[in-house]
Amino acid sequence: MLIQKEEVIANETKQLEESKAPEAPKELDWDDVDQVDLIGLEIGYGLIPLVNPETGGQLLPRVKGVRKKLSAELGFLVQSVRIRDALNLDPDIYHIVLNGVTRGRGEIKPGRELAINPGKVYGELEGMATKEPAFGLDAVWIDPGQRDYARTLGYTVVDPSTAIATHLNKVLRDNAAELLS
Repeated sequence: MLIQKEEVIANETKQLEESKAPEAPKELDWDDVDQVDLIGLEIGYGLIPLVNPETGGQLLPRVKGVRKKLSAELGFLVQSVRIRDALNLDPDIYHIVLNGVTRGRGEIKPGRELAINPGKVYGELEGMATKEPAFGLDAVWIDPGQRDYARTLGYTVVDPSTAIATHLNKVLRDNAAELLS
């Protein structure tokens, strides 16, 4: 009995020492690394209808068109663009992200169209004055019913999906060297 009691005490002491011993650092694996997309488009929740084809969203085909055109012009396949909603953004804001770094920002007004002043127009439009996100030109957010009138005054009128795609095209073209690495 004494021998058994000594064995029990020895086992308890050994278990206590093992539990107090510092744990060895865990090896890193791929689960510990955040996935960073080469090209990303983060959108506020108000812009989700632009992506959804069921609600008439045209952003996905526009982005595919930008990739196809740039791939042909640059001579290499441009990576796919990952579009995701970002709850930390305001509803009408989007960010263009390359390698985890925001390279472009813009604000879109869903349900409106962007009338861009190309430099010479023949009148003023009623709407919300803004800057075109890709090139910084003066622009106005107008109701879709004003589209034809804006064109007669000399404005270039685009829908929100085209405005985002144009901005994406410019950012990717300006940073093409990073896409090749």
